Amino acid sequence: MSYLNLTEQFAWKIAGVTHFGVGTVSMTGDVVKSLGVKNKVLVVTDKGMEDTGLIENVTNPLEEANIDFEIWDGCEPEPTRESMEKGASEGSKSKPEAVVAFGGGSVIDSAKVIAQLIALGGEVNDYLPNAAFPQKGLPIVAVPTTSGTGAETTAYSVVATEMEGSNYYAKAFFADPNIVPDAAIVDPMLTVSMPRELTAATGLDALAHCVGSSYTALSNPFTRAVSLQGIRLISKYLRRAVAYPDDLEARINMSYASFIGGAGIQIAGAGEDHALGHVLGSIYKMPHGQACGLALPSTMEYNVLHNSEQMADIAVAMGEDIAGLTPREAAYKAIESVTTLINDVGFSYALKDYENADKNALPVVADWLHSNPWVVPVYQFWTKRTVSKEDAETIAENTWEGKFGEPF
Repeated sequence: MSYLNLTEQFAWKIAGVTHFGVGTVSMTGDVVKSLGVKNKVLVVTDKGMEDTGLIENVTNPLEEANIDFEIWDGCEPEPTRESMEKGASEGSKSKPEAVVAFGGGSVIDSAKVIAQLIALGGEVNDYLPNAAFPQKGLPIVAVPTTSGTGAETTAYSVVATEMEGSNYYAKAFFADPNIVPDAAIVDPMLTVSMPRELTAATGLDALAHCVGSSYTALSNPFTRAVSLQGIRLISKYLRRAVAYPDDLEARINMSYASFIGGAGIQIAGAGEDHALGHVLGSIYKMPHGQACGLALPSTMEYNVLHNSEQMADIAVAMGEDIAGLTPREAAYKAIESVTTLINDVGFSYALKDYENADKNALPVVADWLHSNPWVVPVYQFWTKRTVSKEDAETIAENTWEGKFGEPF
């Protein structure tokens, strides 16, 4: 069955201008000026970036360009609406003309919303029900220091928010072209400082982006081409980046893969892996990339029945020999290759292996996976199958056990 309408029209938007390469962070001042900024910007970051002095990578070029700045370093690892509103409230006092995000995906996600709230006023919940803002806020320059989220390319911002009748925070999100960064500066040198575990987790996030976007309902020849290239790069270089943090070739190629992954989900959407990853991250307080990596095997298996040919391409991209195999057999080669990579970078693909993983919460995982209002849109807009209550229970149980081998 073909899911691509050959007469369908496509339109997409990724970061307005992207500057990629070693040393490009030195262009921050000039990039900011190119957006029409004359006086002042707000630099949004987290305390780690300021405490380690890494923030000087962007503040020094701003000073050299005679751009004044204020720093707000209150970003949280899993940003809440309260933290974003605090950033907007405190950041607006200096009357910035633009926002510069310096950090990982959480920082960039926070900066996207802060830039809107400063310009438009109000609170997150004034806009979150529509997952969008009525107009463009302040210009945004995104400078990632990790290689995984691809947030510098996307129209998405994840916000942890309360769920009525639940003790857990859900990962809600904005999906709005108004928050696509106006400029991105991707300097792989900034990722060299990433610790091993963060390198592994963010790399698995990029892998999930590339895998999911290669077979969504919106995938097309362009997205499949770039997504498969991202998978090739991750399969070849993530182990090296984890084992040898100073391996610049590995860091450069993982930065490419991260950007590709972000572009992939921006154009073709994310797969079931991100639906489950958001649920696992919410309920088990797990870092986003780690949760999405953990979600890959069980959700890939959910795609075997209808995406086996696309998954065979994934197997080839990961270096598997599929000669003589049926599409179904080749699809399982892709899953096996992913599980091997997850293990090689220090993680398990069985939820039960994680410290403080409570099996009693598994029914909530299954329930949210098929009914949470911030998860269901993944199936409405992006995936080829919806997830029924029974399928959600199977996915949750398989994820707990790290089990695969029976398509459903």
